[in-house]
Amino acid sequence: MSIEDINRALGFHNIASQFVHLHEAHLLFQISKMLFTDYMLPFSTHMTSYLILSSKNAADAFRLIEVELGFMFDALYTKVITGLCWQGFLLRAISCSSSIAALLAFARMTINCHAYSTTNIVVSYCLLVGAVLHEIYSFVFLVFSDWVMLWLSKQHNQWATAVCQAIVSSNQKWPFNWYDRKKWRGTMAQQDRIGDENTLVKMLLKQLLRIKDFRSWEKVDLQLKDAIFNYLLQKRLRFSHYIPLPDPGMNNLNEILAERSDQVLRTEGCLEKESRTITVDADFRESLLLWYIAIDICYYDDSRTNGAYVDPNARISKSLS
Repeated sequence: MSIEDINRALGFHNIASQFVHLHEAHLLFQISKMLFTDYMLPFSTHMTSYLILSSKNAADAFRLIEVELGFMFDALYTKVITGLCWQGFLLRAISCSSSIAALLAFARMTINCHAYSTTNIVVSYCLLVGAVLHEIYSFVFLVFSDWVMLWLSKQHNQWATAVCQAIVSSNQKWPFNWYDRKKWRGTMAQQDRIGDENTLVKMLLKQLLRIKDFRSWEKVDLQLKDAIFNYLLQKRLRFSHYIPLPDPGMNNLNEILAERSDQVLRTEGCLEKESRTITVDADFRESLLLWYIAIDICYYDDSRTNGAYVDPNARISKSLS
């Protein structure tokens, strides 16, 4: 199998290049639904997902996962999928027309009749106008969703392509990007637990008010994406389907994915010295805390030694920690 074979088999080669990622993300979403049911992925399905992701650079791979998670979010928490069939469009049209009709009927009634108090009229207008605006927002929400773009790009005709291009170009002109509003903002929360100077009262108040105790947000730049993506590719390249049974070792994908600090220490040649402290006797939370403290100490020690210069890998380690 190759990525070209997959594109031909799935028909991706007939889709405009700027919309292929939608179809790839939808395919990965369909594959991920198998994992929710503990279904064992066939070899061809496993290789398909691997070849799609490994054929991309870090930026495109992250973008693909963002769209896939968007499909997953819509399926779990919204009614977008149910609104894409003809029954859904019919119900949406009935709901929208009913709200508009109710607003017009109430407006005509209040003009000809003054039996209601001003307060009741104002409240009723607010409710009816809010219902109409909600219907309009829901329609715009649906039009600019990945699901509609996915359906339009499958039609292979001029009008569908023109609509897709209009939606994409409108996102570049409008100050509020409807199409990308649900996508990941490219930041991650940062909280220095060691340098945290919160008092007990302040921490209790934050817990009571459910305030997320994040000090700052750091932008996930391309360098960090490259580091994560290349690390995952290196782990995956250690696995091969073609090694004969019995497995001579170091080819168990479950063990490769479950590796924690032992692989890092093995690479640095100090596994025997430190493994019992950090990998064997410690559970995951304890190991995580130990590595967090170690990274913090090493980072500030390097900063003291090297002065203003900060190694990019040290910055990445600190931000992930």
